[in-house]
Parts: sequence; C-alpha cells; structure tokens
Amino acid sequence: MIHVTNYQRWNRTKGWVAFALFIGAVISVGGLEGEPTGNERYDIAFICISLCTGLFINITKRKM
Repeated sequence: MIHVTNYQRWNRTKGWVAFALFIGAVISVGGLEGEPTGNERYDIAFICISLCTGLFINITKRKM
C-alpha cells in the first residue's frame, strides 16, 4: 500500500501517466495520418487505452 501525503500531486502524476498512455495508444495504431503503414499494433493500443480509461475513472471518481 502506498502512503500518499499530497493527493493533488499524486492525481496530477496519474493524469500525466494517463496522457502518456493515450499518446502511446495513438502512436501504436499508426498516428493520425489517413494512410495505414502496415505496422499497427492494435493489441498494444487496446492495453494502453484500457489502462488510460482505468486511470481516468480513478482520477475523476469522488469519495462520498
């Protein structure tokens, strides 16, 4: 278990990791260009976008 002393900084770090995972997903499917290059990795993109979604939900959920 991690002992967090500054939750704002911890959530900001998780946000940057989620952003990096999103960029990794875009890169692994070939970027934003229209022409396919033939070396797309959809399995890596699925893993990256799944982890990004999990982090996004974790950051945005509110404790009641």
